[in-house]
Amino acid sequence: LDPFGGGEVVPAGRLREPLHALQRASLFVVTRADDDRRFDAVRARLREHNSSAPIFRTRLAVRRWRDYRSTAALSTLESRRVAAFCGLGNPQSFWNTLDTLNLDVVSRWTFPDHHHYKPVELQRIAHHARVNGADLLVTTEKDSINLPANTVSAIGELDLVWLEIDMTLENEEDFFDALEHVISRPVAKARSTAG
Repeated sequence: LDPFGGGEVVPAGRLREPLHALQRASLFVVTRADDDRRFDAVRARLREHNSSAPIFRTRLAVRRWRDYRSTAALSTLESRRVAAFCGLGNPQSFWNTLDTLNLDVVSRWTFPDHHHYKPVELQRIAHHARVNGADLLVTTEKDSINLPANTVSAIGELDLVWLEIDMTLENEEDFFDALEHVISRPVAKARSTAG
């Protein structure tokens, strides 16, 4: 992802304000910053526009796998042959997480963000998984909520699990100190534009 939207403001890009507006920020929280090089690049870009605001970083942390049928927590799935599917705005984040978990991912299916799955889609995924030797389907916690009521019959004998993750904030104590400092500052009076 490009958090700076190519530098363009809506409608030409994804930014709501021009990059020079970053100079007004009191602090930054960079999400999806698991990769050190990517974080360093984002931090350098922020510093081009604001040399003083503290910069904090979040990382995704894998908590556990949950069985779809029972919601029971599962131990590691290491070395399992799996077929993965997700409907996320940034599916690459999920694929990267799976790559770090030592799974043998035989297929990856990407759907639009917030996708509500249809039984026929799950049947297709399950069929493809079986043909490619997978015995397990994996998805995200967010996607598990968007599965249809008849998911179990749609996937047949395959197991289905979803990944539970947490977001962790580095230097959490420093973050809350900085936030408290920002909140406790007097608010500047709005300038009158009437005239």
